[in-house]
Amino acid sequence: MNRLPLKLKILIMFLVPTVALLYVTIVFIDLKYSQLQSSSASKAATEITSTLSALIHNLQIERGLSAGYIASSSENKKLIDLSSQFKLTDESYKSFLDLIQLHSQEKKRLHEKIAYKVKPLVKNIVKELSELKDIRKKVLENKINFVQEVEFYTAINGYIIKIIKIINETVNIKTTNSHAIVVLHYLKESAGLERAYIYNQLLSKKFESRYLEKIIELQEVQKKYEDDFFTVSSVDAAMNFYKYIDGSIKKDIKSTREKFINKKLNDADAQRWFMLKTQYIDSLDNILLIIFDSHIKNSEIRYEKASEDLLIVSIISGLSFFILTCMTFIIFNLIRKEEKLLSEVMFSAYAFESHEAIVITDVNANIVKINQAFSDITGYSFEEVNGKNIRILKSNKHGKSFFKDMWYKISTIGKWNGEIYNKRKNGEIFPELLSITAIKNEKNTTTHYIAQFSDISELKATQEEAEYQANHDFLTELDNRKAITKRLKEEFAKSKRHNFLEAFLFIDLDGFKQINDTYGHHIGDLLLIEFAHRLRNILREEDVLARISGDEFAIIISNSNSNYDEMKSTTKEVCKKIFHSISKKFILEDAEISMGASIGVSIFPMKLLNYEDVINEADSAMYKAKLNGKNRVEFAIEL
Repeated sequence: MNRLPLKLKILIMFLVPTVALLYVTIVFIDLKYSQLQSSSASKAATEITSTLSALIHNLQIERGLSAGYIASSSENKKLIDLSSQFKLTDESYKSFLDLIQLHSQEKKRLHEKIAYKVKPLVKNIVKELSELKDIRKKVLENKINFVQEVEFYTAINGYIIKIIKIINETVNIKTTNSHAIVVLHYLKESAGLERAYIYNQLLSKKFESRYLEKIIELQEVQKKYEDDFFTVSSVDAAMNFYKYIDGSIKKDIKSTREKFINKKLNDADAQRWFMLKTQYIDSLDNILLIIFDSHIKNSEIRYEKASEDLLIVSIISGLSFFILTCMTFIIFNLIRKEEKLLSEVMFSAYAFESHEAIVITDVNANIVKINQAFSDITGYSFEEVNGKNIRILKSNKHGKSFFKDMWYKISTIGKWNGEIYNKRKNGEIFPELLSITAIKNEKNTTTHYIAQFSDISELKATQEEAEYQANHDFLTELDNRKAITKRLKEEFAKSKRHNFLEAFLFIDLDGFKQINDTYGHHIGDLLLIEFAHRLRNILREEDVLARISGDEFAIIISNSNSNYDEMKSTTKEVCKKIFHSISKKFILEDAEISMGASIGVSIFPMKLLNYEDVINEADSAMYKAKLNGKNRVEFAIEL
């Protein structure tokens, strides 16, 4: 290399970055083109999912109305409602057929990815729906029984949901809430089936006890899908669930279920049940529509961004090649001395002004050059650091092994990059993203080090804030459902492994809805905050407290003892303290409020199979406390 003419060296110097720039440009363009295709396919997938979702929704309503009509076909009102729904379902089916026949570039790309999976399902749907008119006729003429009617609609919906699942798993696998969309459809389907079963039974002259087991199974399935939704959904989607699913609706549904099981309802309650459950299902559909709208908007944004990036990189690439050509010509005419040129090129390549801090040191790590960003971030001027060792920035937050590993990599591969904590002039310690490169001469001897770093304090703070919000309740600042569920899962495994007992308390405030209705949500929020404060004062530091929804709280009481009676006694003492604390009136602005609470307790692990069983047992025990008079504690029946 040393024997090559200087001009040839310079030519090689510019040829390498030119080739590299060309390679990066091609890779970048290919990446952006892939992003264009991906965002286009994602939008098409979401639009298709939305169309399929609308068809499912109308088929679910038609299934429920048909189930009621079979039980009491003499009512004109039900015939009118059913006829109107037939038209809505037909419109959704037409949109589905139009979708199948649609020819577009986006659909073609999507079809290439999922055709082999979806094609048999589409054939089954078309085949089943071709029999829809005959099924409707049999319903109107009362020539089909309830089971046959339900199985027909449920089979179609099953095929459609499978298509939605395939689309989301294949195309939208990296999209936020892609799994949540599938879970919501399964939740809607199980809710629609329950609506149909109970509606039919309320209108039927004869109560079929054989359907009761199916109804209870559907109720349990819905609870599971609700829990699954909160596990896989984004924070925004979870918040929308709380926004659209009114707690009073769920309580009314729960109350109506219990009355039905206890045979305290009759045909006069059928319409109220159908409307109540429909309101819940419509709310789920609203959440889906919001998710679909968000997906489409995000796809459009990504598409526009990728298009802009392609245009920008084309312009920049052209300018870069032009500038490289000009620079080569100019430098060839300015060459005087090789050593001077090498020195200027070396420092021109590294010592430049940018938003990142840059510092150049000699081989002994003494500072010889900095840029303005270095002064802005650290607070040191060049006069203050010139000739001083870079150790003036040391924060003492890293041990010897950290720096030993850093300098080992610099000495062996010539560079190091990573996160590090340094200290400003005012003593403040801050995180930075740092890269260090060894500068070598033609003899491959290190002459200088160049370090580039940026202050990532705001990024760290944003990440910490986002993590905090994802795991805490915004009102009481307690752990939320997600956080305590994760902790319960860990505690369950730990207690099972080490053979000790812990307790999970499910707390529900009695009559909280009435307080909201009487005093307003502002007072209700203040009450929840004060109640959370009282619970904190009762519990030990090692116990876990969370607000899981509305007026529902949960507690994990930690223990290291395997004696069941002692654990139960300890838990009773905690409950006693809770009741004593809540017995004191809540003074909230001008309001004095008395409050009670129902507590369900599950001691684990016992013979429970998993942490989900712990939650279910405590929930059931809490419900038992409600039934037995409220403001009391009930322990789950231990297996």
